[in-house]
Amino acid sequence: MIEHEVGDNVFVRDSQHAKPVPAEIIEVGYEGDQSYLKVKPRAGPPQHIFNFKAVPQKPNMSVIFADKHKSRNALITDYNTETEKFTLDIKGTEVSDIALNRIYGVGKYVDGTEAEIGETLVDFNNCMKIRMNEDVMFTTHSWRTWTTATILLAHDNNTYDIRVNDEDEARTSIPRNQLFHKALQYDTPRVQHVALHQPFKEYDDLDEPAEDEGLPVETNAHKKRARKISGVRSEDLVEEPQRKKTFSKRFEDNDTSEKLQLFLNSARMLKQFPTQAKVLAKNEDLHHKLQGPDNDTSTIAYQEKINRSNLHKAASIVMRKQELARCIKNGMAAKFGEMMSFCDYAQAKSRELHDSGSNEDLNQFFEDMHQFATLAEAIKGVYCSIPQARFIAQEKINCLRVHHESLQQTYDPFALTQQTRTQHSSAASVAMNQRF
Repeated sequence: MIEHEVGDNVFVRDSQHAKPVPAEIIEVGYEGDQSYLKVKPRAGPPQHIFNFKAVPQKPNMSVIFADKHKSRNALITDYNTETEKFTLDIKGTEVSDIALNRIYGVGKYVDGTEAEIGETLVDFNNCMKIRMNEDVMFTTHSWRTWTTATILLAHDNNTYDIRVNDEDEARTSIPRNQLFHKALQYDTPRVQHVALHQPFKEYDDLDEPAEDEGLPVETNAHKKRARKISGVRSEDLVEEPQRKKTFSKRFEDNDTSEKLQLFLNSARMLKQFPTQAKVLAKNEDLHHKLQGPDNDTSTIAYQEKINRSNLHKAASIVMRKQELARCIKNGMAAKFGEMMSFCDYAQAKSRELHDSGSNEDLNQFFEDMHQFATLAEAIKGVYCSIPQARFIAQEKINCLRVHHESLQQTYDPFALTQQTRTQHSSAASVAMNQRF
C-alpha cells in the first residue's frame, strides 16, 4: 500500500463540501498518532490535519470516490496537473476525467490502519466503518446534544452497538449518522459569523403579492373559459381572504425565496434567533437535512427516495392502464400517454436547468411545475373527488337501508327469547301457587 510521504503534493479539504486547496506534506503523524498529517498550504501557516482531509495525487494511492448517495474505494492511476482531473481504478474499471470535488482521502486510526468502507450507499461522511473499542461522539435524533461513547460491535448494515458514558445497558443498532469519529469524518459545517439584517419595524404593513402577479391581464375570454371548465358561476366563486403578511411566523414554515427574504428582514428573525448559538443550532439541523442519508426519515434524501418510489409505481400503473380496453374507449389511454410524455419533459428540463447553474430559471420552473400540479389537483377535486364523494355517500345510504330492512325481519323488540320466556313462565307459576 502506497503511503503519504514528506514532500508529497496533496489537496486539503477543510469541510465536506469545501473547495480543496493545494498543500505540501511536511510531516507524517503527530506525536505517535498516525491519523494525522502536517501540511503547508500554499497560502497560510502549517497545520495538523487528519489523514482523510488530504486528497493525494500519487498513483496507486487509496482514495474514496463519493457523491451524496454513494461512496466507493478507488486507486489513483493518474492525475493531470493541467486539468486537475483524476483517472481512478474503481473495482477494476478505469474511469477518467473525474473532478476533484468527488474524491476524498481515506481516514486512518492512531496506529496507522486505514479505515474500511462500511456502507457504500451513503455520502462520504458516513461511509467509513468504525472499529470496535473506538471512542466516538453519539447524538440522538436532535443532532444538537453529543455525548461520548465506545463502540462495542459493528454490524454489516452500518449500525453499531455502543456504550454511552458509563450506562449499564448497551445501546444497540445505532445508525452510523448518529456517531462521530473525528479521524474518519468531517464535523458538521459551522457558520463562523452570522450578520443579522436590520429588521423592519413596520413589517406588519407588508402587502401580499397577488398569486397571479407578473402574468398577463385576465381577459373576459380567460374568465369565460375558466368558468366553462370549472362549472361555477361568477356569483358563486369562493375566494380565500387575502392575508396581510406574506411569510409564516416560524422560520421553518417559509417555503419560497421571497418568503424567506421577507422573514429575514422582519422582526421575527431576531425574535426566533436572538443569539448566534440558536442560529448555529438551526444551521446544524439544516445541514443534516440536506446531507443526511436516505435511511433517515428527517432528511431530504429519504423524502426523495419515497417520492421517486411513488413516481415509479404511478408510472408503471399508468402505462399498464393505457392497454385497458375501457381506457382506450373513454380516451384516458391517450391522456395517460400525454402525461408520460410530460414526465419525460419534466425529467429532461429539470436536468437541463440544474446543469445551467441559473437559480432564477430553476426557481421559475419550480413555480410553473407547482402551478401545473395545482391545476391537476383542482381537476381531480371537481371531476373526481366530489362526484366520488356523492357516489360513496349514496352507497352508504343504500347499505344502511339494506341493514335496516334486515333488522325489521329478524329483530322484534317485544319478542321474548326462549330463555326469557321460560324463566318468566316458571316465575309466574310459582307466584300463583304462593298466592293461592
